[in-house]
Amino acid sequence: MKNKNHLNLSLASYGEVRDLTYDLVVLPWGATEPHNLHLPYLTDAILSHAVAVDAAEKALQQYGVRCMVLPPVTLGSQNPGQRNLKFCIHARYETQKAVLTDTVASLHAQGFRKLVLINGHGGNNFKNMIRDLAVDYPDFLIAASDWFAVLPAKDYFDAPGDHADEMETSAMMHYHPELVDLSTAGSGAYNRFS
Repeated sequence: MKNKNHLNLSLASYGEVRDLTYDLVVLPWGATEPHNLHLPYLTDAILSHAVAVDAAEKALQQYGVRCMVLPPVTLGSQNPGQRNLKFCIHARYETQKAVLTDTVASLHAQGFRKLVLINGHGGNNFKNMIRDLAVDYPDFLIAASDWFAVLPAKDYFDAPGDHADEMETSAMMHYHPELVDLSTAGSGAYNRFS
């Protein structure tokens, strides 16, 4: 029997959560895109989810704040050069806003009033979506954070980049080393997006 105070936040079932009270909902958000040759397409979604689960566990342990971490959204906004790569999926602003709006509407109907987005993709921008939703749901607090920008990467990495770099690779090796194959990594050379 699982301890109800420490659920596996990434695999919780309705039977485990239905009788618990949640203070906050956390929505990881990533993208579906290539990450060099050595990281999976879902790197941004995987990492935002892993960081969200870590944060939720710390919130419960240190502050008694119970968070539900939802499954990650895999729809990201892509730069023109990136989206030409095989299986790189571009989600328009309107698509992302529709997903976020439907999520907020569902949570609001269930009585939730706080949502934190943990973003794992540099092309995503939620500021205007959150402003629009604040008009429709003035009693619903929505905050967004880019996990990769919470601390300055240059303080921890020799060559911080912005995609499939030392930081993303290190984070994937921390959370899911079984998904990283450094022997297949490319040189890391890329064209900067303007």
